[in-house]
Order: sequence, then C-alpha cells, then structure tokens
Amino acid sequence: GLVSRSTMTVWSLLVAVAAFQAVSLCRAAAVHVPPPPPTPSCEFASNVMYGKQFFKKYNSTESAGACCKLCQDEIPRCTSYVWHSDGTGECWLHTGSTEPITKQDRISGRVKPDLNPNPPMACQSQAAREQHKFCDPTLPLDQRVADLISKINDTDKPGLLTARADLALPYLDIPGYYWGTNCIQSVENGAHGESPRCLSDACSTSFPAPPGWAAAFNRTMVREMANVFASELRAFYNLGHAKGLDCWGPVINLNRDPRWGRNGEAGAEDPYLMGQVAKAWSLGFQNGTTDGEPPGGFLKGVATIKHWDGNTLEDSDGFTRHNFNVNVTHAALADGYFPAFRAAMVEGEARGVMCAYNAVLGIPSCLSPLLNHMARSEWAKHTLYVTSDSDAVNDAYASHHYSASREAASCSAVSVGGCDVNSGATYQHSLLKGVSQGLCSMSDVDAALAHVLTVRFQLGLFDPRDTQPLTQLGAEVIGTADSQAKSLDAARQSLVLLTNPGGSVLPFARGKSVAVIGPKGNAINDILGSHVKGNICPDGSYDCITTLLEGVQAVNPSASVAFAPGSGETTPLPRGVDAAVKVAKQADVIVLALGISGHIEHESHDRTSIDLPDTQHQLAAAILALNKPTAIVLNNGGMVAVTAEAAAPNAALLESFYPGPHGGLAIAQTLFGLSNPGGKMPYTVYHANFTAQTPMSEMDESVAPGRTYRFYTGTPLFPFGHGLSYSKLSLSAGWAPGAAFSTSTGSSSNMLQFDVTVKNQGPLDADEVIMAMVMPGKNVPCIKGLKKQLFDFDRVTVKNGGEIKIKFEVDATSLQLTDQDGNLVQMPGDYTIVFTNGQQELTASVTVTGSTVVIDKFPAHVYQEP
Repeated sequence: GLVSRSTMTVWSLLVAVAAFQAVSLCRAAAVHVPPPPPTPSCEFASNVMYGKQFFKKYNSTESAGACCKLCQDEIPRCTSYVWHSDGTGECWLHTGSTEPITKQDRISGRVKPDLNPNPPMACQSQAAREQHKFCDPTLPLDQRVADLISKINDTDKPGLLTARADLALPYLDIPGYYWGTNCIQSVENGAHGESPRCLSDACSTSFPAPPGWAAAFNRTMVREMANVFASELRAFYNLGHAKGLDCWGPVINLNRDPRWGRNGEAGAEDPYLMGQVAKAWSLGFQNGTTDGEPPGGFLKGVATIKHWDGNTLEDSDGFTRHNFNVNVTHAALADGYFPAFRAAMVEGEARGVMCAYNAVLGIPSCLSPLLNHMARSEWAKHTLYVTSDSDAVNDAYASHHYSASREAASCSAVSVGGCDVNSGATYQHSLLKGVSQGLCSMSDVDAALAHVLTVRFQLGLFDPRDTQPLTQLGAEVIGTADSQAKSLDAARQSLVLLTNPGGSVLPFARGKSVAVIGPKGNAINDILGSHVKGNICPDGSYDCITTLLEGVQAVNPSASVAFAPGSGETTPLPRGVDAAVKVAKQADVIVLALGISGHIEHESHDRTSIDLPDTQHQLAAAILALNKPTAIVLNNGGMVAVTAEAAAPNAALLESFYPGPHGGLAIAQTLFGLSNPGGKMPYTVYHANFTAQTPMSEMDESVAPGRTYRFYTGTPLFPFGHGLSYSKLSLSAGWAPGAAFSTSTGSSSNMLQFDVTVKNQGPLDADEVIMAMVMPGKNVPCIKGLKKQLFDFDRVTVKNGGEIKIKFEVDATSLQLTDQDGNLVQMPGDYTIVFTNGQQELTASVTVTGSTVVIDKFPAHVYQEP
C-alpha cells in the first residue's frame, strides 16, 4: 500500500477524476468558457416546472411570455419562471436551481444572466468625470473622498454606514454597495438573499474549515486560497451575483478553550500561528499571490478580520456573547488577544476589522477606544474601515447597559470606538438623532464616511471600468478545476495523524475489503463545516459532495466496501451497534468515522462537554474489540476527547477537522497511502475532565491549570504541534551541542542563523513541519506563567531517501514577548530556542543583551475603565 510521491501524484489525479465523475462534483475538469450573451427570447416548456425556490409571485399574469418578461427584468436573481396555465395566470419567479420537475398545468422556462462582466460602478461617463471632482482619477484620493462627502445628503449618511443596506445615491449616479458578504470557507454571496448564490453551472469554491488551515502550517496555501476567494467574489460582483467586494472573515480569535462554539470557524490556540494565517489571508485576498501593490493598483477585495477582541464565549456560565465582559489584565489581553490582529494589520495590511458583541475591560468593543487607537494610531499603514458584528452597537445599550440610549451608543461608536459601519438598524434609526442631541457631531459621521468611502475608492469603484483588469473577471474564474484541486490539496495538507501503533496500521493496502462504520462515514453536511450556506452545488443541493464512503469506494474500487452507521451523533440507533459489528466482521480493515458537527458546536452555543458523545464511545469499543486494523477518522471543529480510542493497539487516529467538499476523497487517499499526512495539531487536545478544572468564562489563559500549550501545566492527550507521518523523519542541528549564542536588543541586534536538516528515511515522500519556539529564562520578566511561545515555522516536502535544510533567522525581534504591564517588548535575558516537529526537539541557548525596547506600549492612557 506504499507508493512514492510521483506515483502518488498520478494516482491522486486519476482518483480525483474518477471521484468527480462518480459523485458529480461541483465542476467538470474542463475550464468553463463563458457563453455568448443570451438573446431576449423566452424559453417555454409545457407541463414542467424549472426550479422550486420562488422569491416573488404575481397574480393574473396574462401569458407565459409576460411572466418570462418579469423574470428577465429580475436577472440575475431570477433563474426561471413558472406560469400557471390553469386559468389563474399566476406567475412565480424562481431563483437558484433550475432542475425540471413534472407539473401539470404549468408553462415554465429558464433564463440565463448575461455573463459578460459589467460591475456596478460610479463615475463611468465623461460627463460625470467633468462634473464631479470625486470622479477625477487624477486628483489625490483624499480630495476625491472629501468632494463626494460634501455632496451627500446628511439623511443618506447613516444608510451608507449600515451593513447590508445597499443604499444607492441616484442624484450622484452612485450604485448601492453591500457591506457584509461572509467568507469563512467560501464566498457566501447570496446568503442573505441579496443576490443569487451560484451561476447555472458553478458555485464558489468551498475549502476546509479554518482549523485545517492552521493545521497545515502553510502560509502559501492560505494565501493562494484567499486569492481564489477574492477572484471569485470579484467575478460574482462583475456578473451581478454579489453586491460588495468586502469579505467578513476570517475569524482570527484564538481557540482559547475547547468549549467555544465557534472553534470550527477559528483555528489555532497560538497567537503567532493565528496571526500568520490572518496575514497570509489578508495579503492573498487583497493583493493576490504577488507581493507589492495590488493588481492594477486597486484592491482585489477587502479582508475584514474578526472579531476584535476576546470574542471566545457564546453562552457559558450565565453569560452570552451579547453581555459578556472580557475582564483580564493588560498583559493577558495584549499577550493572547492582540497579536493576531496586529499581524493582520501591520504585516497583512488588512483594510477591514469587525468589532465584537462583548465588552473588553468594561467597555463594549465597538465603543472602546482600544481598537480605534491600536488600529489607526499604532498598526495600520492604510485607511481601514471598522464594522460592528450584527447590531453590536445596539448591545452597548440593550445588553451591556453601558450607554444611556441607542443615540448615545451610536455616537460613542462613531466618535470614540471608530466603528464606521453598524451591521443592523441602530445607525439608521439613531445616529442623526444623536447628532441633533449633541452627543456627537456631523464631523464624526463624516470621518466614518471617509473611512468607508476611501476603501470603496481603493477597490476601483469610482475609476474607469475599462482600465481595470479586475473588472473583466467573469465566470471563467468561478469554481474552476484548478480551484477545486486547491481545495482537495488543502484538505490533504490539513489532515493530522495522531496515532499509528507500530507504524503499521496505516496506510491500508488497496484491494482489501473495507467496512466504513460510524455516523460520519457517509455524512455530507458534517464534513463541510459549520459555516456553509448552501452555495456548494449549483442546484442548491449537496449531491456534489464526496462522502468518506464514496471516497473509499473511489480509491479502493477492486474490493468490497460496506457501510453501517452504527449510531447517531448523540443518540443510539436501534440494533445499530450489532449491525455495525456484523458488517465489520466481514471486512479485512475498518474505517471508523466519529466526531461532532454544527449540531453540537456552533455560533451562539458553547459546549459543556468536550468528550466524544457516549453513544460513539460505545460503538468504538464494540468495533475495536474485533481486533482488526482500524482507522478512526475524527470529524470536528474544536477538539473531542478520545482517550480510550487513542490507547487502542489496533487503531490509528486521523484528525480531519471539517475537511470540506473534497474531504471524503482526501481522507480516503490518505488512508490508502496515496497521500502522506503532514499536518500538526493547531490546538491542545485535553482529556474530558479538563472542563471541570476551569470555568469557560475565565479569559486569562495563565490562570491555573492554564489553557493552551503556552500555559497548561497538565498532561494533554495530544499536545499542540503533534502530528505523525507514514515516513521515518529525523532532525539534525547545524550547530554544535551546547553551543551558546548572543544577540542584542534594538537596532544593533545581530541576526543568528540556525540550520535544521530534515532527513526522510522513507518509505514515502513526506511533508514535514518544523516549529521554532522560544522558552524564556527566569531572568526574563515576561507575562507570568509562559512556558514557551511559537515564533516561526516552515513546511517542506522531503523526497523519499532525501534531506532538506531549513534556515531559521533569529534576533531579538524574533524573541519579543509581552511584559507584565501588557507592553510588547524586546527584553534582555537568557532564552532557550526549540526547533521541533512535534516528536523530536533541537535546542539552542541564546542570551539577549542590551536594554529593554518597547515595541508596542499598552495604551492604558487612551481609555478609563468604568
């Protein structure tokens, strides 16, 4: 069952093609070529109904032709019409799928939108450019923005600062703009009914859930993935299938506690790793895959990182995210919660930030000067916009009881918090009232307007359409074979091999009979993730998804593959375990697919237990008792405790997180050795009793027994960074054992180089991740309780029998930590540098000399705690 990477590549392509054909995956392998513009003629079919999702109904329409014309007037939202020929004359307009259904007394037809890119933009006529300074592309941007603001009616300003309002300004010939397209695993255009979700034959490419991004430890992969998102959003916008070019995502809050309901949307427990994901995402989404200025000088899209800050509780310990206060020390806040946002803004140049529902240090996030100061005074190099989470400004009044009125909350958000856009109706109803009451000024409103309009200008929406390559993107870039291949590869890279007793359970040899057992064995939605909004298959279904069962059948076609669920996710099935054991007894090897889903962990709901559901423990015990080679595949966002299963001598454990639409195939390829797992755990896997050791609402990670690998003093089931390979990999240091190194703080710091060689003794080509961590000595006055901290990593591919040298450069900047006052500093003292693949460690001693250098001073001076 072992093959080389070259063979593996061929097999991967062959298997991928077979699986695509077998289960009708989202796109054909051929690149989509846009059809010519459709003619205005109507399609008529009797006794049939195309589609079933209607959005508008007309009574007593005179003819099928008139009904078709109504549909054509609503392109691209309307994809088909249905006229009742039974004498009622009813006309129903449908969106989404156009699959035919036999229906008597109906005349129906499909319509197709014009697939020639024609994005809604202002300033496209010569007359407009001559009449308005804001339309003159030769003027400085700030002058153009100021001119536009001077011409906007005051009554329209709150609407322009409201997400999903889509307010147009016809008196200035400015089309509406929609703030608020979510981008977690794909471009979720149309999720709120603002536009169609898919083209007739393609949807946006869906990728694995974010925990898999972090597990891959691959910056390039994340950046390429974000570039796909941005290209597809641009194309949808150009074709009228999206109304904005900003994406709300990614979620860069830490996996602080395994109970958090949104761990399936976030990723890592480590601030540096989460920051590197955020940086790569922001660069890829806004600039594409090329460093430097974005293509054509305009942003491809606007990344909106979320949720500032400390947003890692949904409904625990008597609190909800709407009324919870993150009450921690300055050091805990700056050490754990600032870094990911800092990296996204300083290094990734993210142009958008979302503030959270919760309060931080007693002040609702969207009203707090912390974000406004750090983002705009300390970190951001460019103008950025800030949006609230869904009506979080209202929460300041209604839930936190911080503001005396909605008017006061609106004015504080705009003038103090720097929250430019409110996702909800509060600004529309209350902002101008607040101005009239003297709670803020129109200048404050105009400042917020300047932020959001600057970003729209930077997207090129006020410049000539025909000079911008981005405005030409169309259907040819949506859901392409190349993008689907990237999604499949991301799923493979994210898989983490947790156990493999004796190195002999996996990979399975093809040709052996297989029993796929477990509630996740043939699941569809459960492998996608908790933030998939129906834009997977063009017909609106999930039929184009490869399940794990189908993946195994595709990879192992010459042998029998049987299936039995055994149990539900949380409830037993009648005689389910007995039936599963009967099926498993007939097989040579077993794939046991277990885990949780969005039914258990999701937005607005935290878990109380982190254990695998008991009914699945019972199923696993019965299957493992057969003593057959078994691969346990875990499907989850946040961790699940599998202490008993991890100890089984006949079972290998493979963590798959939520691997996305190609996850079933990626897992199957890995189980049978067509892909060699190389991911590492992005968070700690605790034992089930962890939840009894500390309350969910304790937000300081250092409080005993600690949370995350940086502070936890207990023994986890699997540590952060753990992950095995099918190959025998070893590390060697390029420096002498016991050698000591020194560098200094400040500008005189000298760069140290550490060479780590990774050797692969086979039997497969392998990916390996090397993590560089710092352990502060006792003479380093950093935040209390810190054990170690990631500061760099690299993922490399090593050929079977080969080796590769990785160069890590280290100076005082690499070793900067948070001090006990919350300042980010370079500190003199003794440090131990650890280079590890999660199994083997290489260490070096480094002494930092000089004086303490403050990089970021905690801004205690900008606010007063209540």
